[in-house]
Amino acid sequence: MFTKKKKEFPAGTFIPTPQRTLAIIQLCLIFTLASLLGGYPFMGELFAIKSKSALYTYVMGSPEYASLPQQKQSEIKAAYDTLQEQTSRPFLSKMGDSIRILFFDISPFALAWMVFALAISLMILLKVEGARRAAWLLPVIAAAYGIDNMMNGTALPERADSVLFPSESVIVDNYLREPLDGDIFKQRDQLMRGWNLYLVKEWAKETPSADTQEMTKQVEKGTFAFTLARAEKIRDNEETTPYSGMRQKEALLLLLLYVGWNLYFAWMMNRRQKTSIAL
Repeated sequence: MFTKKKKEFPAGTFIPTPQRTLAIIQLCLIFTLASLLGGYPFMGELFAIKSKSALYTYVMGSPEYASLPQQKQSEIKAAYDTLQEQTSRPFLSKMGDSIRILFFDISPFALAWMVFALAISLMILLKVEGARRAAWLLPVIAAAYGIDNMMNGTALPERADSVLFPSESVIVDNYLREPLDGDIFKQRDQLMRGWNLYLVKEWAKETPSADTQEMTKQVEKGTFAFTLARAEKIRDNEETTPYSGMRQKEALLLLLLYVGWNLYFAWMMNRRQKTSIAL
């Protein structure tokens, strides 16, 4: 059998393997970040709409729905239809939103990092003169982003229906009225029992029954009322902009990680290494 001879390249054709690997990783990070941000109108927005639609689907599919006043039924149906219309937005409309997110909605320092990191990484791979030294710009930009984020970053807004959920301590103290077991699986059962009691007392407005079948009906009634309240809360408090979280405040540790990675990248790109032959 004939074996294919490996192609050999002259020394210095490529940058050293460790640096080449880091440059490729940097490119992957850039494209991943750009995809996550620019892809929000296609995937992130769809997920957000589907999670809201699920509430209306549950409400309209429950037997209790028929007992609601006709006007309320019409309002729920209209809100659901509006969400469904948003899922069928034209491709060009979503693409326009993607461009706006990448160039206007995100931090200008984040955009600058993506542009410079992309250009510098490619120039390093192509062995452009001065590209390695230019890598020191990246930790500076990352640091500027971190400072801007700490000073001007906004807290990610909570969903409007989050105010309806009681805390664990409320469930334990007011409804379960017993200490949690040390076993995490038993804790889950306890909290579920406390949650059901909460639904029956606060949303079904009934006294929990000792009969299992009757209690199940009470829980279903309370779940319907609670889900209906969530749906109405979301409908009445729609976000003014669907991309309000694009400049959210990030954890200090994460910001330091950004700077640390870019410092490491710049140091590795400027580190003296022996020239090697890459295959």
